[in-house]
Amino acid sequence: MQPRVLLDLDLGARDRDAVVHGIHRYASERGRWQLVPTGMLGDRWKEIATPDQIDGCLGTIGHNALSLYKRGIPCISIWSTSELPEQAKVFTDPVAWARLVDEHFSSIGRTTIAMVLQGGAGTRGPRMRRDALRHHLREQRRKLITSTIAATTSHELLAELHTWLVGLPKPVAVVAAQDELGWWVCEACRRADLRVPHDVAVLGSNHRSAIADLCTPPMSSVAYDHEQCGYRAAELLDKLMQGKSLPREPIRIEPLGIVARESTRPSADRDPLVEQALRMIEDHMEEGLSVGDLVDALPAGERTLQRRFLAELGRTPGQVLRAQRVEKAKRLLATTTLSITEIAVRCGFGHASQLSREVKSAVGVSPLAYRARQRG
Repeated sequence: MQPRVLLDLDLGARDRDAVVHGIHRYASERGRWQLVPTGMLGDRWKEIATPDQIDGCLGTIGHNALSLYKRGIPCISIWSTSELPEQAKVFTDPVAWARLVDEHFSSIGRTTIAMVLQGGAGTRGPRMRRDALRHHLREQRRKLITSTIAATTSHELLAELHTWLVGLPKPVAVVAAQDELGWWVCEACRRADLRVPHDVAVLGSNHRSAIADLCTPPMSSVAYDHEQCGYRAAELLDKLMQGKSLPREPIRIEPLGIVARESTRPSADRDPLVEQALRMIEDHMEEGLSVGDLVDALPAGERTLQRRFLAELGRTPGQVLRAQRVEKAKRLLATTTLSITEIAVRCGFGHASQLSREVKSAVGVSPLAYRARQRG
């Protein structure tokens, strides 16, 4: 008999399609579940939400759905804000998010980082990411500048952002907790005559192209892997429905990466040689690009290229290449079932052993151990 699973999700929300696709993909691989969205049932869902009619529940697990958990129905939350036990949650890894944000800003030469959040309900996820970024920077003896905006109107929001942004040391990198807030940051910079990205590099979070493209200039943003969150949540629920126990820790999913746009691309102020080299690295990394290939393609010798990279980014071309390859390998380890050899090829490593050495050097464990840790 097909398992019957309630989906406690607002299907009209911006990121739900990818989550549902991940859930459906897992359910299809396991012989299909009957997926019942609560929003389509109205109040009727409460009539069928009993252990004899429902096998499990996936979603945000808000107040109403929480009653299912209390009745003994297996429940898994796809957001960190749910009142379920931490082990019953799947969400974006705040530590991986913090590392990705810092690496992106470092790649454009920004070491002073500020983060802005909005207060109110539903802010636990942004607070977790803020705390992770603060800890990440503290380990490097750096400090995160933060602001939590309490405004309730657009006028108050712009006024608070204006005062905060003007008082920040320049140049500075600002990460907004959501893309919507990032739009307001860009607007406040425009009204304060602060140049983006020259004075303030702006990065959004939970990428929404409809918002990011409308910013002035278009805004870079951290893209979350919502489909993988849905897939792993369904996998965890399946284990619960089979009577298996929860893992000791929640499942944390690495972000997909940064969708880079003009708000963090200070190309006008950057050394044009370094800018051209970075574009080559971004476009051809998986082809096994080497520093020698960069030198052959660019109008500069290896020593000149290294000197100008160090002056601009504080890192050599080889260090930038290795860092980007390792980050891509980590994302593939966390989000796919590709073999180590396949990942090595996709990331431009010469062979699997080189990938293993580089990943272990970066995270302290082997690629397979890293994959196991990311998947709980």
